[in-house]
Amino acid sequence: MSDSGAPPEPSDAHLRVLRAAVKLRVDRRSARVVAREVGVTQGTVYNFVAARVRPYGTTLARMETWYRNAVLSGGLPVGRDGVRYVLEPWLAGVPDQLRAAMADELAAVLVEMYARRDLEIPMWLSAFSYGAGAARGVQRRPTEAGQPMHRGLSGG
Repeated sequence: MSDSGAPPEPSDAHLRVLRAAVKLRVDRRSARVVAREVGVTQGTVYNFVAARVRPYGTTLARMETWYRNAVLSGGLPVGRDGVRYVLEPWLAGVPDQLRAAMADELAAVLVEMYARRDLEIPMWLSAFSYGAGAARGVQRRPTEAGQPMHRGLSGG
């Protein structure tokens, strides 16, 4: 929240990640399906993908919730910028200039925790997983149902 009590404007980087995810999902399914999943109108989806609108308020909150749920459930590929986006709520009080670096550190700690316990690294953390546990000789590469790791929406 800003000093005025209004939620902060989403950054251009966040909107690029969100827009790419919505577009990918529309390409794979349909605007109607995505609109239903997000809880917005089909026109909102079309206009957002075409960069005609900048979401705010309830629409933005719905899109962010949809995105985070889709990423965490393995329904969307994600790169470093996407992981930072997912971790954003836990870094809300961190100054903007430190947020990306701290999100990267947090992601690396999560990957290390999985590697230390010899657990499969979740797909949404895959952008940070190469080299996890390398100091101990452990190299875990994330897979999902035997599929190779996919590249995310943004390389970050």
